[in-house]
Amino acid sequence: MNPQLAWQARMAELAFTQMVPILKGCRRLRDIQRVVDDLHERANSVQTGLLAKQIEHSGTAPECRSGCDHCCRIRVRTTVPEAIRIASWLTEVQPLDELESLTSRLNDVCEQLDALSPEEYFSARIECPLLRDHRCEVHQVRALPCRIYLSWSAQACYDHFILNQPSQIPKMEAMDDSMLPLAVGLSQATEAAGAGPAWVCLHHAIRDALVPGALKDWQQGRNIFRASSAPPLPEILRLS
Repeated sequence: MNPQLAWQARMAELAFTQMVPILKGCRRLRDIQRVVDDLHERANSVQTGLLAKQIEHSGTAPECRSGCDHCCRIRVRTTVPEAIRIASWLTEVQPLDELESLTSRLNDVCEQLDALSPEEYFSARIECPLLRDHRCEVHQVRALPCRIYLSWSAQACYDHFILNQPSQIPKMEAMDDSMLPLAVGLSQATEAAGAGPAWVCLHHAIRDALVPGALKDWQQGRNIFRASSAPPLPEILRLS
């Protein structure tokens, strides 16, 4: 096997073997938190290494900065464990009134998304409801797809996401190849454990998990994410 593909397969297997017994067991939130956080740390380590090599080689660095949210207007596909991690974190840190406000925003955005075709969604550019003052409210526990996206041109992102001028955004493709296998492993663990769809729409899944009592229902085996299901990734990224 190609060394890169072999490494990707090992990363997917790591995520799978760590998460599947938790999802087949009691689904304790603290165990899900531990594994997701560990995988995120691994992703951060990979990202740091790739960026260091890129900067050394080209002398350029990503232009992503705190407060830049141009890309936070796309439909994000993630996994059930990451959605659970975000929702449980929000219930722990958000005051009740702010959590209710966030839930209301999630409901509004999900209703808008459900009414749009993929083509309409591209031009609608609906702002992520997890943003507040141009900053991500869940940045600390954000999902892998949000961690992967790094752009070398803020202007290209602005043109693409704000002005609706489809263009090629310069970014490191190796970031996707190196970090997505962790998400693939989580998705396959979810599917194998019958814990929900392999892939879910981020906003819909967090909305569903924040319904009072939903997390406990999910821990007891109920599929609360049926309405959050998202299409699978291209077959080339399925590393089973």
